[in-house]
Parts: sequence; structure tokens; C-alpha cells
Amino acid sequence: MGGAVSIVKDQAASLDKPKITRTKEIEKNTVNGSFGYINNISSPLVLYAIGVKYDLGVDVPADLIRAARCYRRAAEQGHAMAQFNLGSMYNHGRGVENDNVEAVRWYREAANQGVPNAQCSLGHMYFEGMGVEKNWEEAVIWFRLSAAQGNRRAADAARFITARTQAKMIPLPNRQSHSASFKY
Repeated sequence: MGGAVSIVKDQAASLDKPKITRTKEIEKNTVNGSFGYINNISSPLVLYAIGVKYDLGVDVPADLIRAARCYRRAAEQGHAMAQFNLGSMYNHGRGVENDNVEAVRWYREAANQGVPNAQCSLGHMYFEGMGVEKNWEEAVIWFRLSAAQGNRRAADAARFITARTQAKMIPLPNRQSHSASFKY
């Protein structure tokens, strides 16, 4: 057990190095697109942190493909925010091909761990029928769970759907006008 703890501490300590040193180390280890240094990291927290750096271009050039790979490895180990970010990448086709079924899969993993934005995003997928069959009741459940944690957009969405269903399922306006009134 001491060996694993030591590796995690070493990986975490490397994040505390000055920006220039970290950037040079990462650039040195990514010659010709190699992901070798990422493959040697096992900590989901460190993988998530590196994914964020690549996603946002912090201390390294932005690289959505590398971000997605880091998020996936962390997500597969149960890291909730990596699951949410990976779901978002699939939902929007950032660094991976757009795949709403995969987006729902990862949003659900994160939502089940209580991530409010994942709950809201999963509610939206049910509301729109993206990657899942359209189901307003399920959408409201996820929106309310998110709203209970302070997500105002989710609260607004739950109220919107509830008002529509209480008005005997008045059909929604077409997608263009709906998008203008109900944004994420």
C-alpha cells in the first residue's frame, strides 16, 4: 500500500511545481503525440486535473483529444467530475465524436454520484430525447435533484415542464423558438 500512496503523492507534488517546469516536463513527455506519461498515471484525481489542463489550455496547449483520454481514464475509475466532463464532450462533440448515447451514459454515472450539473444535463437529455427516449417525467426528476442542490436553471426547467404538463400537455413551440426561451 505504501508504494501506491507514494506514487500518488509524487504525482500530486508534480502539480505543485512552477508552471514553466511542469509545462516543459509535459512537452518533453509528449513528443510526437505520445501519451506515454499519461499512461503511467493511475490516480483518477491526477488524470482529471491533467484533463482539465488540456481541456482549458492551462499551462499546456489546449488539446481536446488528450483531455478526453484523461477524463475517460479517470471516469472509468469513478471520478464524478471526469464523468460529467466526458459526458459533456460526447454531448457537444468536443475531442470525441458526438454521441448522445455515450453522453447520457457518463452524465448518468456522474448524476448518480450527486453532481448537480450532470443531473441537470441528464434532465435536458430526457427533455429533448437526446440519446434516450424523450421522457418529461424522468427529466423533471433529474431537474429537481439538481435544483435541490441550488441549480437555478434546473429549477426553471422543472417549473417549465411542470407548468406544461399541468396545462394538459400543451405542445412546445418548434425547436428554434424553444431554444431561445430555454437555454443551458
